[in-house]
Amino acid sequence: MKQLEFRPLPWAMAAILFSLDAQAENIEPAADTGPLLFTYTKADIQRTGWVTLADVLNELVVTGTTETRAMTAFSTGANRVNLRSFGESRGLVLLNGRRLVLGLDGAADLTTIPLSAIDRIEISTEGGSAAHGSGAISGVINLVTNESFQGLSAALHVGEFSDGDGESRAVDFSFGTGPGARSVSVHASFSDANPVLGSSRPISSQLFFGTDTALGSSFTPQGRFGSSVLGSFNLTSVPGTEVTSPSDFNEGDFVFGSPGMGTDRFNSSADQFVLNPQQRASLMAQGRFEFGGGVLLEVEGLYSERDASLQLAPPALALGLFGPFPNIGVAADNSFNVFGQELAGSDFLGARRLVEAGPRTIAQDVDEYRFAAALSGHLGDEANAYYWQVDLVHSRRRQREAENNRIDNERVRRSLSGQPCRDDLFGDGCVELNIFGGQGADGNGTITGQMLDYILFDSVERGRSELDLLTGRVGGNIANFPAGPVALTAGVEFRREGGEFSPFLSPEVQALTLQQDTNGDVTAREFWVGLDVPLHNSLTASLEGRYSDLDSVDSLSAGKARLQWQPSETTRIWGVWSKDFRAPTVTELFGRQSFGNAFYSDPCILQDTDSDAVRDSLSLLPGCAEVDPSSRQEVSMPQPVVGSDESVDPETSDQWNVGFSWQPVNWTKLNARVQFNHIELDDRIVTLSAQSLLNACAYLLRHCDRIQRSTAGQSFAAGDLVNIFGGVINDGKLDASTIDLGLNWSDESDSWFVDWAVSYTQEFERTDSVYQTAFRAPTLNTPTETAQLLGQAGALVIPRWKSALDLRWEGGRWAASWGVRYTHGSNELCSLSAFGLCNVDLDGDGNADDGRHIGATTYHDVQVTYRLLENDFQLVAGIQNLFDKGPPLSTQIAGSSYHPNDYRTPGRYPYLRLALNF
Repeated sequence: MKQLEFRPLPWAMAAILFSLDAQAENIEPAADTGPLLFTYTKADIQRTGWVTLADVLNELVVTGTTETRAMTAFSTGANRVNLRSFGESRGLVLLNGRRLVLGLDGAADLTTIPLSAIDRIEISTEGGSAAHGSGAISGVINLVTNESFQGLSAALHVGEFSDGDGESRAVDFSFGTGPGARSVSVHASFSDANPVLGSSRPISSQLFFGTDTALGSSFTPQGRFGSSVLGSFNLTSVPGTEVTSPSDFNEGDFVFGSPGMGTDRFNSSADQFVLNPQQRASLMAQGRFEFGGGVLLEVEGLYSERDASLQLAPPALALGLFGPFPNIGVAADNSFNVFGQELAGSDFLGARRLVEAGPRTIAQDVDEYRFAAALSGHLGDEANAYYWQVDLVHSRRRQREAENNRIDNERVRRSLSGQPCRDDLFGDGCVELNIFGGQGADGNGTITGQMLDYILFDSVERGRSELDLLTGRVGGNIANFPAGPVALTAGVEFRREGGEFSPFLSPEVQALTLQQDTNGDVTAREFWVGLDVPLHNSLTASLEGRYSDLDSVDSLSAGKARLQWQPSETTRIWGVWSKDFRAPTVTELFGRQSFGNAFYSDPCILQDTDSDAVRDSLSLLPGCAEVDPSSRQEVSMPQPVVGSDESVDPETSDQWNVGFSWQPVNWTKLNARVQFNHIELDDRIVTLSAQSLLNACAYLLRHCDRIQRSTAGQSFAAGDLVNIFGGVINDGKLDASTIDLGLNWSDESDSWFVDWAVSYTQEFERTDSVYQTAFRAPTLNTPTETAQLLGQAGALVIPRWKSALDLRWEGGRWAASWGVRYTHGSNELCSLSAFGLCNVDLDGDGNADDGRHIGATTYHDVQVTYRLLENDFQLVAGIQNLFDKGPPLSTQIAGSSYHPNDYRTPGRYPYLRLALNF
């Protein structure tokens, strides 16, 4: 890793944001005096051994948990980047200084960009909304391509886990006419990566490692049944038996969560992928044309396709009280009902794992194209020159997501109805379903292909997002101070981001879920200005401001101020303050609505276990006043309706950075830096659960407009729940402080190199003004609850320390590198003390039975390069995870037993790369 310094603004906006690096020869930016920018060169990228851009970025010390190929459930195949662990939509990704089209969730997909085209990656961890607009809260990543490539190059990369799976292949191709007044370059990339199955690694072979099937699913291939008619609620058949009578059933062992018990439960982890397959193809072309008078035209075209999929356990059929509304039972005359009695849905439990159908798969196909152009030049004479530039971007992203083996519950009900199904009174080719037969004597299952074809269907969902961008800017020196020229830049931007989402389901499923299309767009009209003022020969001040008029929300503004001081040739000190924002995404504003399946408890309803004191206190809760005190009782809970909210406000943040860099005179090839960062995000956009809304209204009188209760005279008692309208809302904040350290050194002969980057997270807190869990306490002592996320593994893993150390040696035709990636340990909640998996005392009761420590992890990567024919031929051999370090065991991640997006897939990974340059 190398480091590049910021130029003082406003030149940084031209040089970094818009890929304009003093292109007019008579415009010279001021000397470098600003904070450092992390830069990763093409050589740095190749030394990692990764073949995707997302994998490269997610190994950095300044990035956190995000969506990757290792997502074990319901991944869409997209790969994101999460700067500072603040969320994928709060960091901005640029390509050659211009925005990428975003997915409907507001995050950029990095799988669409050919890695062969990337010349360097520039990363700023300061707030950047003043210069870049919405979404640059946690920083900016600028992907810079090699537009001046000359010659022809081709590279082949192959790799495979030492376990014999997860093979990946990548082919890169580049052609360019080189630098000059006219230049053209073309970059193509193709990669194909195979999956890793959960059963192929011991840690992911069970739902939770070390628990066998005690925590497995009760929806088994043999089936699980019960009712008062059957006399038991744990009936199952013995594997390998033919089910012809009630005597073929026995009392199964479905005891949950006890060591040595639950032997009849099903292990759903073995069939799922822990590393998903992905195939990508990308083509990028660029042109650069200089005209008379210093006018420059740059054009850029990109087209990419991606196919990705994930695999889950076979579908589970749920009947009766296990099943969805309406409850589904079995008719007495169903041909396969060995009990000969009607099993009414209101008094029946039925579950069957449809292993005959095979695993569930979710496959996503994505294609994306992008066209960008920039026309720039300068005005005035050499003494009073101004630059100008106009940028145009049009980009579109389409995706198609197909899921197989989905269950049509209406057809299941018909298939179990007996005579009506046999006579096909429904007119749809009804086929009777055998749910009691188990896997039969031959072990091949008793649910036939005809049965499956009748009750299963495939769903297809389609999405599209677009970006149209038009930007104009002008800048130059407007005055001369004793310490140097005062520079001003100003610009305007018009941006439209739109999208749509269309679910396709069977009519019955569509009616039950209330799923609706997403369709909308957000238009922004913005103006920004930047001022760079030299206060002294060693002191510079920079100011930036942006005004944004969005049609979806009220107008917004962002600002940034930087003060930089260089007391000596070897030392720099800087301080930066910024106010940034993120506008709501298309999905957050216009997302579909659907029923949400959730378990929750109404704080206003009495339960049998409530004490007299609790009963009296519930009448005093401010949000329970309309509930009839005399008739508080448990009632049938409605399914909450969740969706978007066009009234949601933007997120805003305040942050500041203080840094220091040192480059000693006697050690000219040593550079050290340290920077302190603090970010506070307000008005966090979240999706609230039904429980959160009920708590907020009952205890705090907040969001009561989202809860509908019955009134006197209706069929229910006054105050009974009718509807809960959940969804997107502004609530709470994030607060984080980090310290970044960097060290770069090389010897005088440039044979030995050391790059060391460290990120230390001092605090990371999330404050919620709405309680997320059910409470039975009469009052709340505070209107907010604060969760310390630092060092506490959950949905996110935010370790206190992350470190990346790279050692390199180059000598003649040979080169070698050793990379060390360190992640500090964390703690997590643990409820598996009975299995000996808990080892931390989190609640302070003296017993280490409610937490687990996730140990520190260090990965070692090595690479050796041999060059022939004056570097025109390179053979690279490397091993990722040289010492076969496994990920730390987690009790919170079902299916993999480790955090797949924070730690590598288990296994040593050798690879070879052959590169030819002509």
